[in-house]
Amino acid sequence: MSSRIYFIICIFISLFQQITAQSYELLSPANIRKFADHLYKQEDYLRSIEEYKKLENYLSSDTLLVRISFAEIKMGHYNEADKIISIMSKSLRYTGITDFLSLRNNFLRINHTKQSYNNEYKWDRTSVNMNLWSPDVQESFNRLDFFRELANFPRKDLLERINIFTPEERDTINTLLIMNLDPPLKSPLIAGGLSSIIPGLGKVYADRPEEGIISLILTATCVYISYTNFEAKHLFRGWFFGGLSAMFYVSNIYGTVKATEQYNLGVKIGINNIVETFLQARDYYSPTSLLEMVR
Repeated sequence: MSSRIYFIICIFISLFQQITAQSYELLSPANIRKFADHLYKQEDYLRSIEEYKKLENYLSSDTLLVRISFAEIKMGHYNEADKIISIMSKSLRYTGITDFLSLRNNFLRINHTKQSYNNEYKWDRTSVNMNLWSPDVQESFNRLDFFRELANFPRKDLLERINIFTPEERDTINTLLIMNLDPPLKSPLIAGGLSSIIPGLGKVYADRPEEGIISLILTATCVYISYTNFEAKHLFRGWFFGGLSAMFYVSNIYGTVKATEQYNLGVKIGINNIVETFLQARDYYSPTSLLEMVR
């Protein structure tokens, strides 16, 4: 009986040792890295970052830091990406990779959060010798920087930099530049003036013809009812519908101004979406050397 118990205990100890050994193997740095890489390729960025940070050497690995910062940018965690980029800025300062990542991060932060231009983002071309960068990094940086300028400071002299793009892209970029320089916006002042002359006309101008027609009908109907009641000596109803017509008239002018502002906002968002689609199709001109590190 005792020998049988001893035999069972030995089996349990052996199984425990095997399970423990397998657990240690699963938690080895090599396996953690493989699992993190797998999650990264599946675009499960949040979990992949958690796995990468389990590795003791992640802060000293440029490849891991680039991957983490790239993943944070992909998830829209722009402040977290800034922290990682600043960590690797010294080791990669001469490659231009951190400068490009910082530019991309700031560009997306502005576009996706609808913030105004971030004055804290300052990149002085004289502070870094771009000639030390590989040609693909220089080219990628200059192209994305063009779009940063286009989005925040559109001006005619940007046409002088259009030759940094391929001939096939130049026509599209020229169109985008013209759209940003002279977007098809409508004047709230003109819209309000039109509605003050003919109720609803300003809303037709603001590309809301249905609302304009309804405003005209409501205002005209109230004016007509008010007039007929005054003619019939029904003063209370005359003043009541007269007041309604005045209220519709004033609110229509106010609504017209707001409708024009919304129209202009829609135009700006539409232009931004066209630019965004253009850049997404080109992965924001990310340099080959960066893409090799994040694949």
